[in-house]
Order: sequence, then C-alpha cells, then structure tokens
Amino acid sequence: MGSLTTVMNAASITMGAAQNYQNAQYQSAAAKLNADVLETQAARKELEAEETLAIGRLNQAEHVAQGRLDIASRTAAYAASGVKVNEGSAVDVAADQAAWSEYGRQKIEYGAALESWGLRYDAALLRQEASNVRAGAGTGSGLVAAIGTGTKLAGLLETGD
Repeated sequence: MGSLTTVMNAASITMGAAQNYQNAQYQSAAAKLNADVLETQAARKELEAEETLAIGRLNQAEHVAQGRLDIASRTAAYAASGVKVNEGSAVDVAADQAAWSEYGRQKIEYGAALESWGLRYDAALLRQEASNVRAGAGTGSGLVAAIGTGTKLAGLLETGD
C-alpha cells in the first residue's frame, strides 16, 4: 500500500509542477506581450515628438510671415500719412516690430522643442520599462517550480511515503 501512496504522491507533485510550468509560460508570454505594447507606445511618442517639431516649424513660418505683413502694413500706413519710412522713428518702429516678431518665433521654437523633448523622454521611459519587463519575463518562476518539485520528489523517495 505504501508504494501506491508514493506513486500517487509523486503523480500529484508532478501534476503540480506541470501546472507551475504552464503558469510560468503564460506569465512569460503575457510579459512579452506587455513589453511589445510598451515598445509600440514608445514608437507613438517618437512620432508625436516629430509631429510636434513639424507643427512648431509651421507655426514659426506663419508667425514670421505675419510679422513681415505687420511691418509692411505699418510701413505702408506711415508712407500714406507722409512719414519718411526710410529714416527716423519709422525705421525704429519697424526694427522693434521685427525684433518682437523674432522673439515670438523663438518662443514657438522653444515650446515645440520642449514638448518634443518631453515626448522623447516619455518614449525612453517606456522603452526602459519594456526592457525591464522583457528581462524579467519568465526568469526564475520556472526554475523555482522545478527546484521545488525536485525537492519534494527527493523527500518522497527518501521517506518511501
């Protein structure tokens, strides 16, 4: 009767080990899928960063064109009112307008670069998280289950139960 119990106990331990192995395989596959999702999110952040810079360039060009239009309109208004536009305060006003226009352009450029940097930073964090998930996927759990099963079987065979 003792050998039947030993066989039944060994079968139970073996079935538990198989279940542990299946669980470890499932967890590993789930972790790899999670890492793939994180990589996809990181790639999307990179695309958003590029799009932010492109939109920033368009906004800068629009701002520069509007600044030039403002200077031209102001110059035309001065000329129509009889002010000499090539000297004196009219030139100073145009220079000030050009300087403010350039300041606005640089502000747009800086904002786009800052937003793009933030998106790239987020992408780097997502890639690091994906790397960590991949590194931890399935490591240890299958080995721990195998060691536990081997220890239980060795103990069972020693006692004869």
